[in-house]
Formats: sequence, C-alpha cells, structure tokens
Amino acid sequence: MKRIHLLAAALLFGVACDGPQSEPLTLWYDRPAAHWEETLPLGNGRLGAMPDGGILHEHFVLNDITCWSGSEQPTANPEALDYLPRIRELLLAGRNLEAQRMMYRHFVCSGGGSAEAAYGSYEMLGRLDFDFALDTVGLARYGRGLNISDATAWTRFEAGGVAYQRDCFVSRTDDVVAIRLRASQRGALTFRMTLSRPSCAETEAAGDRL
Repeated sequence: MKRIHLLAAALLFGVACDGPQSEPLTLWYDRPAAHWEETLPLGNGRLGAMPDGGILHEHFVLNDITCWSGSEQPTANPEALDYLPRIRELLLAGRNLEAQRMMYRHFVCSGGGSAEAAYGSYEMLGRLDFDFALDTVGLARYGRGLNISDATAWTRFEAGGVAYQRDCFVSRTDDVVAIRLRASQRGALTFRMTLSRPSCAETEAAGDRL
C-alpha cells in the first residue's frame, strides 16, 4: 500500500511540474533599486538599459557595445607572422612562459592598445534621468519587475489618486531602447528628462531630439 501511495504522489508531482505555467517568469520588487546591482537588465546584444524604478527620480544606465575607452589601435604588425612558428614550438614543448614573453614582445598590435598605451575598458554610453513632478501623498501599490518571458521591465504605483506605469524594452528588430510613460489621469504626467555622460560627451536639444 505504501508503494502505491508513493507512486501516486510521484505521478501528481510530475503532472504539476510538466504542466504549463499560469504566470510568466518574472522578477518582482516592492521598492526602487538601492544600488546598481538591483536595477533590471535589458538589452538586444548591442544596446542595453538598466532602469532603477525610482518614483520621483528614475535613472536609466544606457550601454552600447561600441563604447570603449582607450586609444586608437592600428592592428597591423608585419613581424608577428615571422614569430608565429617559434611561439608554436615553445608551446608544444611546454615552455609556456617563454612563449608568453615572445608573444608580448612580438605578437601585439603595432600601435596603441595592447602594445604600449592603456588597452582601455568597456564604458557606459550615458545616463538617462527622469525627474517627475507628482504628488506622493498616499503613495501605494508600488511594484517593479522584469518579465523574462518577453524581456520587458515595468514600474507601477499609485500616488495622489493617480495610477502610474512605466514600461521599457530594447528592440532587437528596430535596435532602439523604448520607454513608455503612462498615467490614469490626463495632465498628471509631467517630467524633466536629461541625458548625460561622465566624460567625453556633450548633450544638446534640437527640436524634439535630445
């Protein structure tokens, strides 16, 4: 009898695990991000955005795969080919340290980058900040999340009798970061938007473009 009960329990467990999920796979939070690691990552392989879900001030970190620090790097090095056979011989002979030293001397770029100048590092594209003018009296029902099923992030809350929602995703097809801001009452959505970068950049407004 015990074996029958155990088999029945196993079958029920298997049915529960294999059945379709009623809710999408979602990360849920009940407060804005306190630091960068708590922001929600969005991207399409080239562009990236990480919203923090702030209420009065929402901050997005923007990334672009081509944004890299460092100097220009001519990659041509005619003598590298001459040293390739010797480097291979050293590696096959187990003389890895000698091979490494030879690579650092002769198998590097002829210009900056890996030859002499600092190679650089990946940098963020910029900061996109929203400063909202809204009444936070009666703030309630706050939540933010990342729907992993469709790669969309959202922030929702109620304040001053108005329901607010902000959605963000990064389109692979159109290669854009899309942000939608909504409020349940007309005229309740007022904000100031700024785009900035720590260094090597200037921001200007031209018509409806920033």
